[in-house]
Amino acid sequence: MAASSETDGGSADLIPDPDDNVLASIAYDMTDQNLIAAFKAATGHSTMFRQDGDNGRAYVTPFKILNLESGVFLIVKVTSVTPSHANYGAFRVYRMDGDQQKFSFFGDPVEFNSGQFGIPSSDITLIDTMTDYPALYQEDCYGQSGYMSCWVNLVELRPDGPVQSDNIPTYYSNTDAMLPDGEKPIEVKGKIVNIRRGEGFDVVDANAGISDHYIRSNTKFVRVGRGPSKFDPEDLG
Repeated sequence: MAASSETDGGSADLIPDPDDNVLASIAYDMTDQNLIAAFKAATGHSTMFRQDGDNGRAYVTPFKILNLESGVFLIVKVTSVTPSHANYGAFRVYRMDGDQQKFSFFGDPVEFNSGQFGIPSSDITLIDTMTDYPALYQEDCYGQSGYMSCWVNLVELRPDGPVQSDNIPTYYSNTDAMLPDGEKPIEVKGKIVNIRRGEGFDVVDANAGISDHYIRSNTKFVRVGRGPSKFDPEDLG
């Protein structure tokens, strides 16, 4: 969702009558001075603004600031101006320096798609069971016309900056779809197991007899073989 242009929060056309879901997504605590200061340091804007990018027009708003042993991290929401099946919402994560409302950021932010209809999912948690440093963990799904795919986003919050692991598919189903001739109904439900903190883990559906294996490569987890996931509809065939 790379930006091609930005419009400051003071523009008259910033909010073209957003619906209730968009309003809920772009709401933030304007009294949180640390959050606002970090947002301004990272984006150059002291309030929410509109961004035009590869995924269409979106509102960029501060979401949360995390003070961890591995550093200070700012999470920003990217919400589509006109939600539709064609758009994803997103989260953007910055590594910050400073405190007491005096911030700067370094390195490159990580941005990952999240949520259907251009609305970032609210289901995002901080975990310390899979990675050396705390990580953002989010289960997300996308469905249309009876097809459903789910996956996990995993972003480790390292001292040198956020690192996103490979996309981790965990679920696929076409059982509610009107299937064309030759396409068989499939449903696979993967579970993350055999977690070896900082080293790897597996995604397994014991009933279907399929599994994906992930190992650490440099600073992130990658799928062994780097080919399609066993939970990918193309691989399920």
